[in-house]
Amino acid sequence: MKLTDLLDLCFPRYCLVCEKAIFESYERYLCIACYSNLPLNIFPIFGPSPLSRTFWGRCEIQYTGSFLMYQSDSMYSNVFKEIKYRERPDLGKFLGCVYGQRIQHLFPEEIKEIDWLLPVPMTRKKEQSRGYNQAKFIAEGLAKSWSKTMDTTHLLRVKERTSQTRKSKFERWINAQSIYSCAKLPEEIKHVAIIDDVVTTGSTIEGCVEAIRANNTVKISVFSLGFTHI
Repeated sequence: MKLTDLLDLCFPRYCLVCEKAIFESYERYLCIACYSNLPLNIFPIFGPSPLSRTFWGRCEIQYTGSFLMYQSDSMYSNVFKEIKYRERPDLGKFLGCVYGQRIQHLFPEEIKEIDWLLPVPMTRKKEQSRGYNQAKFIAEGLAKSWSKTMDTTHLLRVKERTSQTRKSKFERWINAQSIYSCAKLPEEIKHVAIIDDVVTTGSTIEGCVEAIRANNTVKISVFSLGFTHI
């Protein structure tokens, strides 16, 4: 008996979607059936897509991409909840890496253009209370798969805001304004990618873009683990 088999007997693992026991070494978080049926949301990262249309007329974005379609009533929504609320940064990094590998394979020349990855930041107080920033670990997975630098020192969140959960699209936009700042980036940085866990209205990303462009003239792309239509 393999050590991994013995560990699974003593400390059983369960699929985050269907909650069935998983035993195979390649089934890290999801059973093979649920992994095979992930609600993929992979469109060309250039040109029109459901995600890129979110920013039309609001801010200029070079490339956009998301890995999964997010729906709150889907079984797969538990994957996002595990990452965001249940202290599973390892899962965020794993899925970021899986997504990064797929995008790298499909659009190698476009990914080559990107210099830095900037995760959507939290205030220091909130990150300390939660213990981690989920966007940071998703960005770590992407950075690893793309062999890029992830930077958390330039794009910062300078003040707190109220929860976005029950707000309208306009209220979310107002709530996201003037809460981010971005220092002057090094001159050699010409193209950055903002990384978030889930994009809904795009107000958070728009706030980050405005902060970056206040002191920098760079191309900006957006990648997220999930995307949901409003």
